[in-house]
Amino acid sequence: MQYCGVGTDLPLIGDAGWLSTYAFPAEASFADEAHARRVYSKCVGRLLRLGTTTANYFTTIHTGACKVLADVLMQAGQRAVLGKVCMDQHSPDFYSDASAEESLAGALEVVQYIKSLNCSRLLPAVIPRFIPTCSQQLLEGLGQMAAQHGLHIHSHISESLDQVQFTQQLHLSSSSGSGGSSSDAQVYDAAGLLTAKSIFAHGTQLTEQDMRLMAERGSAVAHCPLSNFYFGDGLFDVSKALSMGLKVSLVNKVCAKRAASTQNLNPAVAAAAAAHMLTWEDALWLATAGGAAALGLRESIGHFAVGMHFDALLIDTGVAGGPFDVLAGQQPLLLLEQFLNNGDDRSIAEVYVQGRRCA
Repeated sequence: MQYCGVGTDLPLIGDAGWLSTYAFPAEASFADEAHARRVYSKCVGRLLRLGTTTANYFTTIHTGACKVLADVLMQAGQRAVLGKVCMDQHSPDFYSDASAEESLAGALEVVQYIKSLNCSRLLPAVIPRFIPTCSQQLLEGLGQMAAQHGLHIHSHISESLDQVQFTQQLHLSSSSGSGGSSSDAQVYDAAGLLTAKSIFAHGTQLTEQDMRLMAERGSAVAHCPLSNFYFGDGLFDVSKALSMGLKVSLVNKVCAKRAASTQNLNPAVAAAAAAHMLTWEDALWLATAGGAAALGLRESIGHFAVGMHFDALLIDTGVAGGPFDVLAGQQPLLLLEQFLNNGDDRSIAEVYVQGRRCA
C-alpha cells in the first residue's frame, strides 16, 4: 500500500520499471517484522473498513512477516488466502530467495504455521511471484507442495507484453519440434500449478488456447481492469473467458496504482463494463459470487442463502455527508446501483465476516 497511486507512467519490468523502482524495495523492508506488523495492521484494518471481507494477499519472501500477517488476520477477523512469495532467479540481489530449496522450505514453514492456527478463515497458499523469477525446480516444487497439502495457488499470468516475452525466452517449448516457446499457462500446467484451486491475476495476453487450458483445469483469473489499463498492454476479454467456462472474479488490486477503496471499485466496474459490455449486475456478481467461485468457496460465501457464512456489508445510502444524495421514492435496486457506481466507505456502516462484526 506504500506506493498506491505512484508510478503510473512506468513499465512493469526493467531497471526503471515499477517493480524495481517501488515494489521490490518496499517488499524488502518486510524483513523487519516490527515494520511488517505495523504495515499489515494498517492494511488489514483499512481493507475491512472499506468493505473487503475476503482478500488474496500477495506477501513477501519473508517467513516471519508472513506469520505476522496470519496473526494480524486472526485478530482482525478477515478471511484471506495467504502464503509466502517465492522467487529465486532474475530478482534483485537484495530481495530474492537464495535457492529453490530455501524458498520451498520457507513456503512450507508458512503453510504449516497457518494450518497450526486452526482458523477456517485463513487459507494457506503457495505463491510463485511470476514465471520469470521462479526456476523450474521451484515451480515444480511448489506444484508438488500444493498437491500434497491441498493448497491454493496464487500468482500472475500473461500480464504484459514484456513479461510474456521474458517467459518465452526462458521456456522454449519441447512439446513439438517447432522450436516455439511455451506460454505462461503451459509452463504453470507443466509444473502442476494449474489446478481448480489456482487464481491468477491479469491475463491480458492469454490466448484462446490458454483460456481453454485454464478452463479445463478449473483455474481462475482475477480480473484487475485498472491495473491492466496501466501496464497490461491490452484488455482481458471477460465475456469471452466466461463463455469458455473460465472462472473470473472482478478485483481491486491494491498495489495497482490505486488505493484500496470501495470507491475504486467504481472505475473498475466502469472499465469492465465499457470494455466488454458488462452490466453493473455482471460486475457485482463477478466481485461477489464470482470471486467466491474463483477461490473455490462458492458453497460457503458469495451470496445470501441458508447455511452460508454471513459475510456482509450494511450500507447506509442516506448517511449525512455521503458520496451521493438519496431522494424520496428511489427503489432499493436503484440505490444499490448508485452505491456501486458512486459510493465509497462513507456509506459502509458495518462489515461482517463469518457472522462477526469486524468494522
